[in-house]
Amino acid sequence: MGHTKGTLVRWLGNKGFGFIKPEQGGGDIFIHISALKGINRKPIVGDIIHYEISTDANGKVRAVNAKIEGIEPVLNLESIRNKRTYSKPIQASRLTKNLKSTLILIVVILGGALSFFQKKNIDFNPSIETPEFSVENHVNQGLNKAYANHQSGVQVAGSGIVVRTLADDTKGNQHQRFILRLASGQKILVAHNIDLAPRINSLHDGDKVEFYGEYEWNSKGGVLHWTHNDPRGKHKNGWLKHNGLTYQ
Repeated sequence: MGHTKGTLVRWLGNKGFGFIKPEQGGGDIFIHISALKGINRKPIVGDIIHYEISTDANGKVRAVNAKIEGIEPVLNLESIRNKRTYSKPIQASRLTKNLKSTLILIVVILGGALSFFQKKNIDFNPSIETPEFSVENHVNQGLNKAYANHQSGVQVAGSGIVVRTLADDTKGNQHQRFILRLASGQKILVAHNIDLAPRINSLHDGDKVEFYGEYEWNSKGGVLHWTHNDPRGKHKNGWLKHNGLTYQ
């Protein structure tokens, strides 16, 4: 098959074929999109096409092995896949080899350290910290100090776990009552005025409650009140927090 060229005079993009007007004259040559391998855009009427002529079994003449003049074919995708497939095992092999070397080194170091401690008869007992308790102790520090010093009328903030819910106090102003255990082990009675603030209806033993209010000392651990806003504005506003909700 000889190479020749011509001008694309018709192109049916929705069907993927068209016709070339040969440079040397004669009838238009059929061309299918599959004959233009590696092109990076669709053919346009007026393109100069370089092609070879082939005749199929039915005697139909068509253009094959074609390219558009001035358009370089893109790199064959199959060759790109082959390059990637070839390079990946090499990289994986190197990574595996490096990982094995690192693991062997770690095992050797740990083995040496273990042997050293055994020979020296050193007891290695790592301690487990409980940051939540250290944080709670820090938050409740003011309240613990007030209890130790028998202080009353002190504004305190902290949190504790509900260990017992009590019946509401209905004498005079109504108060919701429950007992909290602090991280230090100290217990405190919370008297929450439900005439001035919402009641915590979903409160259960084991729940965590944060608080800000006024502390009154007694030998049993003390009482926390003023856990609400002061409608007269003469006292510091307090609050309780439970399950993400603030009650004041």
